[in-house]
Amino acid sequence: MKTLLPFLLFLLCASVSSAQDGLTVTSNNELLLNTDTQIGSADVTFKSNNNTGFGGMYIESPDASTGQPFYGYVLDGIIESFHYFDANDSKWKLSLAGTTNAIEIDQSNNVMINTNTPINSFTDLTLRTGQDNFGGMYIDSQDAATGQPFYGYALDGTEAAYHYFDAADNRWKLSVDGTTSAFEIDQLNNVMINTDSPINSFTDLTLRTSQDTFGGMYIDSQDAATGQPFYGYAVDGIETAYHYFDAADNRWKVYTGKADFTDSFEIDGQGNFYLNTDTAINSFTDLTLRATQDSFGGMYIDSPDNNTGKPFYGYAVGGTDYAFHYYDIEDSRWKLYSGKTDGSNSIEVGADNLVRFEDKIQLGVKTNEASDPNGTILFTGNGFWGKRGGNWYRLDATSSSTPFRTTELEQENSALKDRVEELEERIARLESLITD
Repeated sequence: MKTLLPFLLFLLCASVSSAQDGLTVTSNNELLLNTDTQIGSADVTFKSNNNTGFGGMYIESPDASTGQPFYGYVLDGIIESFHYFDANDSKWKLSLAGTTNAIEIDQSNNVMINTNTPINSFTDLTLRTGQDNFGGMYIDSQDAATGQPFYGYALDGTEAAYHYFDAADNRWKLSVDGTTSAFEIDQLNNVMINTDSPINSFTDLTLRTSQDTFGGMYIDSQDAATGQPFYGYAVDGIETAYHYFDAADNRWKVYTGKADFTDSFEIDGQGNFYLNTDTAINSFTDLTLRATQDSFGGMYIDSPDNNTGKPFYGYAVGGTDYAFHYYDIEDSRWKLYSGKTDGSNSIEVGADNLVRFEDKIQLGVKTNEASDPNGTILFTGNGFWGKRGGNWYRLDATSSSTPFRTTELEQENSALKDRVEELEERIARLESLITD
């Protein structure tokens, strides 16, 4: 009764005073403090007398060290929720289950959700999921067709960047200038940097440089002495190849999955090339190729045209070409051009076993043919023969200083020899008649 009497006296005084100066109890038991107007369906309406606009009420605890003044919510006598200030750690807290706190805010304005410990000293908002594994939060847009729910970053009140999901094209996007997207990922997991269009349908990662000319990307290693920054290739989760820069010897290298784990291709700081080896033949060697075969091995230059192809290997000095050799599919000849002013080849070797010098002298090992041009020199198995003036001559004859002709000419000579012998016989008979 002692505790109820002051409250009754307070109500009595309030009922006889004006509504603007105290407490009014309406016929429906609503309480109006400093006002005669009820706010909505509120049971208690309180109006501040502070003319500055800042006004309210406090719940005071008598203990400044352990006090926990609170305001709570009850449904049919059951406590559902309350918020309070905890003097033990100087935090405002909200409890929804009556036990653990759902939200806490400390005096540095750090917000903690489902936890009372920030991740680190830089964490202003800490959210701890209530799930055992996958948990987080969503920002929900009202429009499923054009919505762009975002999370943004600002510096001193100025927008700096944001990332968002764009319902218009079903892409997650990152903008750092407030207008264009610097980074996009579509629902096929294609990644686009500084562009919204992949190069083609096979492109999973598209990077568009912001430079007008030279632009790209770097992979940076932390160790300048032994670092090996690399870019690799894998198929179905299995490493197959990679290329990298080796700081140990300042070479760019390509590994293609060789069983001995050696590199297939290397380029050093002087621009020297190494294929299947890391050692040049000598100090003058710019390109070193080591065959993987134990005996016959080398390389081919392949032309795509079977009718007019001319794969070549050339020589230049100071950027000026001087000579080259090539295979000409049109006449099945290997040819050497040595810089002649008339543009003709110096040497040609054909499938007919002939070596041609400026198409004036031909050397070969084969049977002579009538179609062979003048200047042809052949070894037929029984000697060297040369063709001049349409006739074949033996070049290695030892019985006469005059070259012998070929078989056809020898037959003619044999007939002449028979006639000479016949004349010699006649002369002998004449001589015997005279002497008789």
